Amino acid sequence: MLIRIVCPAITSRGVPLRGLLLVASVGTAMVVVGCNSTEKQVNSGVSAVKSGDYDQALKILVPLAERGESRAAVEVGNMYALGWGVPADDSVADDWFRKAETLGVPPGRSQLDIAFELAAGRGMKRDPARAQLWLEKSAKLGYDKASALLQNADELKQKGFTSEQSNGD
Repeated sequence: MLIRIVCPAITSRGVPLRGLLLVASVGTAMVVVGCNSTEKQVNSGVSAVKSGDYDQALKILVPLAERGESRAAVEVGNMYALGWGVPADDSVADDWFRKAETLGVPPGRSQLDIAFELAAGRGMKRDPARAQLWLEKSAKLGYDKASALLQNADELKQKGFTSEQSNGD
């Protein structure tokens, strides 16, 4: 059986290929080959975040996250946690991270990523106190890397989780 659909996300030498969803039955097994423009949309949203076009990023990522795209949910959470294009709101960020966790992102991973961003001051002023809070959230969610880091004072200082670490401030 052949099912034809239009999928402009897949091209051959720059020419969109059409009719690319194939369903073939072999015995009781079914093989499906198709296109997925959702990943391309998520990548577009992430690119908008990286370029600082936060309004565009939200327009792309929020609907995808609401439809169950984990990477989009993490990115929207990051935007709220770090105040990128929206007022920083840890509660809203936590909501998006919880959604991502229900979609397969390991609990605590996103919180640890935010902790590192705040500790390093990437694209913002360093905030060791908030970084520590996010690190503790990650550990409470059972993320082993966060728990191990909390047990190592030297590494905490080296990674910027204390106010004594200098990062050019």
